[in-house]
Amino acid sequence: MKKLLFLLFILLSISSFSQEENNIESLIVPNIKTYYLNQTDKLYSKKQIVNFLNDSTNYGLLKNKGFDMNYVFIKIKQRGNFDKVLKRKTSDSLFINNKIPLSCDFIIGLDRATKKFYRLKGFEKNDFDLLFNDCNIESKESLISFFKVEELDLACLFDYYFLKKKDCYNKCIRSCKERDNNFIKLRHN
Repeated sequence: MKKLLFLLFILLSISSFSQEENNIESLIVPNIKTYYLNQTDKLYSKKQIVNFLNDSTNYGLLKNKGFDMNYVFIKIKQRGNFDKVLKRKTSDSLFINNKIPLSCDFIIGLDRATKKFYRLKGFEKNDFDLLFNDCNIESKESLISFFKVEELDLACLFDYYFLKKKDCYNKCIRSCKERDNNFIKLRHN
């Protein structure tokens, strides 16, 4: 009987986790995608917006550790056709590190309790300092020891914002737009 109750508990836990993930994907992802569209200065047609919102391949839920259960982190994948022009395969790590011109990974955090968004990677403005303060993280040591977000260098963000280390700018703060503008200038010279 105890084994049966234990198995039932495991099945219910898995089911509730699956429902939570489906909730995130069906309720939260469209909101985060809409937020992303509002943060860019590009003009989109109605058809492009609908395609972007309905595309299930242009985002990924990121694993995190240490943050309250209300925090969700999502990567929005903006892919240009630069890779096709070069006719070469590109490893995921180059996209993760935003090393491919005209393609970028944006990371957005969301506190579901307060409905507050955090631009954490790829944007012209970065909200890491707000996230750090809102989560009441006490120190860099605490941040490094207890907090993680997949594909996000939290230590680098801390160093830039709180220790004013400017060498972290290109590594974790520089926006995709700035990077692409520099790339286009180089190609024209």
